[in-house]
Amino acid sequence: MKNDVTKTEVCALSCFNYGKKAPNIVRIILVCAIFAYFQPAAVYVNGETAGFVQNAGFALRSRLFPEKADMGGMETQYDASSGYYDVSFRDGASAAGVTEDGAYEPDDLGLTTPLLFFAHKLQSGDMIGDLAIKYGLNQGTLISVNGIQNTRTIQAGKEIKIPNQDGILHKIAEGETVGAIAQKYEVNPEPVVTANELFSEKIKVGSSLFVPGAKLNEAALQEINGDLFIRPIRGRITSRYGWRISPITGKRGFHSGLDIAAPTGTPIGAGMSGRVSSVGYSAVFGNYVIISHHSNYRTLYAHLSSIKTRSGAYVSAGQTIGYVGNTGQSTGPHLHFQVYKNGSTINPALFMR
Repeated sequence: MKNDVTKTEVCALSCFNYGKKAPNIVRIILVCAIFAYFQPAAVYVNGETAGFVQNAGFALRSRLFPEKADMGGMETQYDASSGYYDVSFRDGASAAGVTEDGAYEPDDLGLTTPLLFFAHKLQSGDMIGDLAIKYGLNQGTLISVNGIQNTRTIQAGKEIKIPNQDGILHKIAEGETVGAIAQKYEVNPEPVVTANELFSEKIKVGSSLFVPGAKLNEAALQEINGDLFIRPIRGRITSRYGWRISPITGKRGFHSGLDIAAPTGTPIGAGMSGRVSSVGYSAVFGNYVIISHHSNYRTLYAHLSSIKTRSGAYVSAGQTIGYVGNTGQSTGPHLHFQVYKNGSTINPALFMR
């Protein structure tokens, strides 16, 4: 036991020792109550009962005493002036574990706790990556629990939820169990049960289950952060995605890509690695290249002066596939860069680094 025992710890331990003479059910209720009110690290129990008592205590603490709610080594403090809960590390939390990036973290962070949230009101200039660092979470956690589709479109003034632990939300499908979901994300099922305060294996189809320790895959994270594609060339964007007056017809029409001006002969790099699905010439696009990528993405590169790849070839991101030209329906040397997702065009600017 630690040498620096506080008064609350002495009180908790005294109550626990007093209950040793009572029946088991009374002892369990007593210890649960102690865990709920005092800091859980103050009480030591042995045997199979420990895990149940600790989890029950965390649940009671979060529901009965929200102002003392355990945040996995942190605690919340209510700020009456702002109307928000602030979060900070508890005094005396010791560094017993090392995170993946080599930083030490308090040993309390390793405890399985029920899922809790507090609100953060977005300020001008707030970025998901910076908020993740501020609160000690993964970007994917904040993206998942808040249903963010594109981090570039978040707006100041909106409130987002900050969870007390890393993980992602999983929408439950027909026939899925807690064990199957945990196996899918390669995590243990026990934290899933504790975080969601499940009291049985029954989970409702269509509802969301928080999976502690699970992460968004890299491709999804890149897509949501707008880091999916690199710029195929450097240059000035002369026409953006959306409605415009066509420089060819003079009529209003929808422009389905980005026009980037550059000198004839400028090398064009593949926006993302993939396999060349088509090369050729058309009256509209002139010399063109189409590349198929993962997750049903395709990219089109048009008006090329010449092509430096072939159909079926695998290309890496940035690899030269052709050169800027003025072929097809074009008013000057430029690259028309177009992105498809599931067969429909999307705005490339939202997904380029």
